[in-house]
Amino acid sequence: MTEFNADLRDIRFVLFEQLNLQELTEKPAFPDQDQDMYEMVLAEAFKFTATRLAPLNEPGDRQGARLIDGQVYMPDGWKEAYQEFVDGGWLAMTAPQEHGGMGLPTLLGACLGELCVGACVSFLFTPGLTTAAARVICERASVDLREKFVPNMHAGLWSGTMCLTEPQAGSSVGDVRTMGRKQDDGTYLITGNKIFISQGDHDLSENIIHLVLARTPGAPAGTKGLSLFIVPKHRINEDGSIGEFNDVRCTSLEEKMGIHASSTCSMSFGDDERCQGFLIGEEGEGMRHMFQMMNEARVEVGVQACGTANASYQMALYYAKERVQGVHIDNFKDPNAPRVTIDNHPNVRRMLMECKVLAEGIRALVYRAAYYLDRIHSAETEEEKVRYTSLLEIITPMVKAHSSDQAFHITNVAMQVFGGYGYIREYGIEQQMRDVKICSLYEGTNSIQALDLIARKLPRNNGQDFMGLLAEMDKTMKGNEDHPELGAPIAAFKEAKNALTTTTMALMGYQMKKDIAYPVMICKQYQEMFSDVLIGWLLIEQGLIAFDKLQVLKQEDETRTADNHDEYRYYDGKVHGAKFYTSQILPRVHGHASRIQSEDRSAIDVRF
Repeated sequence: MTEFNADLRDIRFVLFEQLNLQELTEKPAFPDQDQDMYEMVLAEAFKFTATRLAPLNEPGDRQGARLIDGQVYMPDGWKEAYQEFVDGGWLAMTAPQEHGGMGLPTLLGACLGELCVGACVSFLFTPGLTTAAARVICERASVDLREKFVPNMHAGLWSGTMCLTEPQAGSSVGDVRTMGRKQDDGTYLITGNKIFISQGDHDLSENIIHLVLARTPGAPAGTKGLSLFIVPKHRINEDGSIGEFNDVRCTSLEEKMGIHASSTCSMSFGDDERCQGFLIGEEGEGMRHMFQMMNEARVEVGVQACGTANASYQMALYYAKERVQGVHIDNFKDPNAPRVTIDNHPNVRRMLMECKVLAEGIRALVYRAAYYLDRIHSAETEEEKVRYTSLLEIITPMVKAHSSDQAFHITNVAMQVFGGYGYIREYGIEQQMRDVKICSLYEGTNSIQALDLIARKLPRNNGQDFMGLLAEMDKTMKGNEDHPELGAPIAAFKEAKNALTTTTMALMGYQMKKDIAYPVMICKQYQEMFSDVLIGWLLIEQGLIAFDKLQVLKQEDETRTADNHDEYRYYDGKVHGAKFYTSQILPRVHGHASRIQSEDRSAIDVRF
């Protein structure tokens, strides 16, 4: 298998040159931090993931999680690596200091997540779910519950999960049947079954804290009748120690296409009517609380897709530079010509370039979402908070859906670079494809994300969130229409953005006509269209930054070229990436616009 590698140069570019993460250190929310600290954290994160997690990836995939006598056991070596992860402070890296964390930016946490996923995707589930569950408890539960559960979760002694899905209630969350009945002592008796619970059981921590969505007796039907409960695997004694078993069982493990080393559990609560739960907030507020975790989870799915996409590209690039096959195209008629590595072949170069721009575009998008979270957290005025909240809201469905769709596509193209060897388990790219497919399915399928985009996010604030994002794009393009290198890509981007605007107005017209069937039918195409424009903006922004850096490098030494200088080659690649994307990928926006505006209702009207 190809050795794990990560493009730390591009990660640093997005952090410090495109997003200017270092400016956050001037905010009161991030005291006593600086760029040197962030650079050190990034370097140590790569070191840990490359040396401790990457060696676990392939063996973990082969061995998988195992259910033995009611207890789930993780693959060999995972427990030790998890303890090192906790001891290194990685688990609570972005949690507030007052709750036992380090208080580092969410954006830096996204970098850690990308590196963890690129090295060993299944490993990230336990820490990711734990920090997300702890954050919900911190922000939504009472002080007593926060003090009871959060410190040990941030310390890695206890882990966390989210339990929503039931056999009859997947995307239709309002059909949940699990019950929570209030007891005399104020706790609730939880009874019911959940499925597809990631890390629902394992042997990495001494206790597992489940956040369980359930309804209470007499609650209204649908999502308005749902409440959220904290349900530990083992009860907690008054002195904080682990108590008796809390009637929470893993009844089976799913046999999955990928992420074999993640325990995907069917869970039973209260078989013996002894499952104790603690209400978060008030009854009927469950979806509001859970949406916080779900929205964060959707960004985390984007991080997962980003890690897999970029690791797959690096694997393909490494292989292409090492694999000798055929002669150079200039010598294709000469059977005696020297053989070359396949990265010299034009079609392979096209595939590598496609992987590069799509993977780097995903990174730019996912990191942008994490950056918006940091700007919301550090906002010093309500106006600033509202601005970044609106930007985050509008892009979140695309962070999840577009990143996961494109990541799967990238693994497909990367496997094509490997040829037949890519289909062989030894080379690792087939595992990347299997592991990443789940990203388009969980935390709300990508069709659900597309529906969320057109039904909730576009109309939000009377369309001001959408217009605010377009205004951000216009800021980047303003004054660069006649750019000596990127003028044509910018012109192509403006045409695509105009097509998006026109199509959006047409969709809003359908809603005003009370005709919702057609917009729902084509919502996925619209989401893809919007995402392509969004990525085009971010890559052109990168190209503009890189072009200016190239001018500085030329002024310092006019002999520098992409062939003899690493930094020159890197920035030159960014400029070429913006050109390639706008000429080879962005045009599909117009195809989506044509399909959407065709008003063809065949799929609705046909009788299967």
